[in-house]
Amino acid sequence: MAAIESLRGGGGGFIFGQPGIHGVEEEEEDSPAILLSVVSQHGQIGLCFFDSKDSTLNYMRDTPDNHELHLLARVIQEVSPHVIITSAKQERCMTRFLQQLGSNPDYKPEVVTYPYVDFGLEVGKQRLLSAHLPFLPASTSERDKMSYLSSCISFDSPLMLRAVGALLKCLDRRRVGVELEDSSVGVPILQFNAYTLKGVVCIDRDTYSVLQIFKSELHPSVYKLHSGEKEGLSLYGILNRCRCKFGSKLLRQWFMRPTQDLAVLQRRQEVIRFFTSPRNSDALNTLQSSLRNIRNIPTLLRRMSLSHTKVTDWQCLYKTVYNAVCIRDTVRHLPQSIHLFRDISEGLSDDLHHIATLISRVIFIIATLSLNFTDEEIVCKIKKWQKNAT
Repeated sequence: MAAIESLRGGGGGFIFGQPGIHGVEEEEEDSPAILLSVVSQHGQIGLCFFDSKDSTLNYMRDTPDNHELHLLARVIQEVSPHVIITSAKQERCMTRFLQQLGSNPDYKPEVVTYPYVDFGLEVGKQRLLSAHLPFLPASTSERDKMSYLSSCISFDSPLMLRAVGALLKCLDRRRVGVELEDSSVGVPILQFNAYTLKGVVCIDRDTYSVLQIFKSELHPSVYKLHSGEKEGLSLYGILNRCRCKFGSKLLRQWFMRPTQDLAVLQRRQEVIRFFTSPRNSDALNTLQSSLRNIRNIPTLLRRMSLSHTKVTDWQCLYKTVYNAVCIRDTVRHLPQSIHLFRDISEGLSDDLHHIATLISRVIFIIATLSLNFTDEEIVCKIKKWQKNAT
């Protein structure tokens, strides 16, 4: 997994020191510890972590992440938590991520799993209200405490709040920093901080709304009212010229997490400069027509692995591979001095042709075994199927 490989030491990767909490002996030492709690659900990730060095609870608002959890990998690379807390009921991508993390010889945090009920939203809110906050008077009412917490932490991020609840449970169980105190003394939280990745601009929701970067509105079609909202007149809506869902999601992530990395910005600008030139309109149209036919490969493969394969799944798979080859061949004729074109040319290998051939053979075998067609009829139908797929 690329996200985990970036955490490995050597080969230009990141190198971690050994976790401070790793075994009973190190737990007994009075060394600072960082405990991170994370929840991943439906392409969104919410997390928080507690640093015993200054008794600070850092949180990150619910943010989109891909199926390889690159965002979570970056957070772990920056924070280097000693303990990672997650739910026993988790998505497959999180299971794979933790398995790969456990195979990393340079960094082995302790992974703690709690039952799914401990990650409930209401449970998280109640634990936050019951948390030991020394800076608040003991006579503070629950209503006033909730008002204060609402000003400190974002209550419109349910995944993050669920992660906070599990983190507070772990802190109470381990009594981090108050091991020698009386059992009635809770783990103190001295401040709340909104965590932002290094090199990323932090923008709050009010700013997004005032600047109209995003604008959601009800779908004008009566038949699609139940499906939710659509993007209205906004900066994102104006700039979104993407021809596939993946491109739209990536563009939204760029708006949600604007980078400060000058090299990344320069690479994006050189691609924009190339495609906005009128003389490159043919290459642009070719790539856009191919991108329209790219489908979600992980979803297709997961469905196939569960033996829920349909003819349309094979068509989508073949169509995706075929158009990936078209994108690769088109990009190889473009200037390789542009970083993106060079990455695509190297990343999409010649194996794609072999994969397309294998898919055609699979369809041929299925047709031969399940249908009583003559050889000429089979060839005719496969050619028709390939034509529809491309």
